[in-house]
Amino acid sequence: MSFISLLIEYLQTIIKYVFENKLGALRCCKTMKKTILLFFLLFGLFSVRASDSISVYIFLSETCPICKSQTLTLRQLYSEYSAKGVSFIGLFPNQEYSTNESIQQFGKKYKLDFELKRDEGQKMVKNFSATTNPQIFVVRKSTQQILYKGKMDNGFENIGKKRQVITEHYLRDALESILQKKEIVVKETQPVGCFIIKTKTP
Repeated sequence: MSFISLLIEYLQTIIKYVFENKLGALRCCKTMKKTILLFFLLFGLFSVRASDSISVYIFLSETCPICKSQTLTLRQLYSEYSAKGVSFIGLFPNQEYSTNESIQQFGKKYKLDFELKRDEGQKMVKNFSATTNPQIFVVRKSTQQILYKGKMDNGFENIGKKRQVITEHYLRDALESILQKKEIVVKETQPVGCFIIKTKTP
């Protein structure tokens, strides 16, 4: 049970006691006032924390073999870190063949439960200077600071060259460091995958 849930339960207990025990009502009311004040102070802290949350942006392509092969790891990471307040957003930058329908089919096929959407006008490609599918950007929401960028792990040394055993978990390590308020050791890696086809500006 979360701390907030325990606090709410405590408030309910106090209110119940006030109604059942008139002699202790005054004392309970004073206690309740203090508890309510504490509740709102903590709620404010949680709100600040939420506004300073971490987002993981993943550039993807429905046709890229490396994107397809890393969906299992993506599912696992999302399952683990979304519970810790980290949001995941899959971005599809190819303006020619990525449609809402094809993106939805991709998500359904590979069981990706996080948000998947077109990068309209390649706005996010430009913001992050993204070059490759897949490519990861870990961003702090409050400052839009990029904390990590590159590949998810060292599963692919190069296109067509897949490791039998993954020994480096760059995205996981970065998220763990952030959540533990430690310095990220590896902040950037070279992505391996399919090049993002840049849309020509008229």
